[in-house]
Amino acid sequence: MKLVLLFLLSVGSTSLLADAGGLVPKLRLSSQKCKSPCKVTLDASKSKAAKGKTIKKYIFDFGDGQKLESDTGIIEHTFINFKTTIAKQDQKHKNFSVKLKLIQSDDRESHEDSKNLLVSLSDQLPTIDGGDLVPPMPDPGVNNSTLLGVDIDEDGVRDDVELWINSFARNSQQLRKVLKKMSLDMKNELIATQTSKEMSIEASNQYLKTIDCLFSASSSALEAQKNSALLESKYYNTKERMELENLSSNYFNGQSGPDINVSNQEYCNNL
Repeated sequence: MKLVLLFLLSVGSTSLLADAGGLVPKLRLSSQKCKSPCKVTLDASKSKAAKGKTIKKYIFDFGDGQKLESDTGIIEHTFINFKTTIAKQDQKHKNFSVKLKLIQSDDRESHEDSKNLLVSLSDQLPTIDGGDLVPPMPDPGVNNSTLLGVDIDEDGVRDDVELWINSFARNSQQLRKVLKKMSLDMKNELIATQTSKEMSIEASNQYLKTIDCLFSASSSALEAQKNSALLESKYYNTKERMELENLSSNYFNGQSGPDINVSNQEYCNNL
């Protein structure tokens, strides 16, 4: 009993010391209850850093499988409780536990502050600039149980990848277009590789043609290479997907690749 009491006192004192350091996250939501899809403002502007320090990063966890690191303490996020045909049971009201954590200028990390948001069910999906539908984050177990995964909005791009692209390239519509077309090409490449070597090579040529657009949509050639590598790491995230990608690469080994020229810019502009 004394050991238990000592442990509790130790845990309690550690927590108090952390709070006493002056790094305090404070999260406020513009709504506590709303109908899907709803855009909610997350306000962390009242958060405090320790004396003589500043807040370097605000880490928002939306409770829907998505997170965002931000330099600013006020952001917006759209929460979705979408009625699907693949869901085991559509929830009339879904509770999102929205969390905030801070990183201080000395790299110290705060505890979490959390708020609950209740979102009612809807059969509507929000859109992003350009008119693309924004899907909800799919269940990982369902999404990764098949080769092609979940694509609720049926645009050819797997929903978890699409949400990553929307967040990663949120400030560039053109970069989003290119990355989504690359994702569609990657899907077609996986399907083609299951069919024949010839079709796999043809699909790989199409993918390389789209990759060429990435150079004009990125700030530099190095940035384009990094963007491509990031997308591939997000897309080929299961053993089955990776094995087919490796087979596709083996099929393409020794090929000359597509004839990329200046006219490809028109193709890129029309993605």
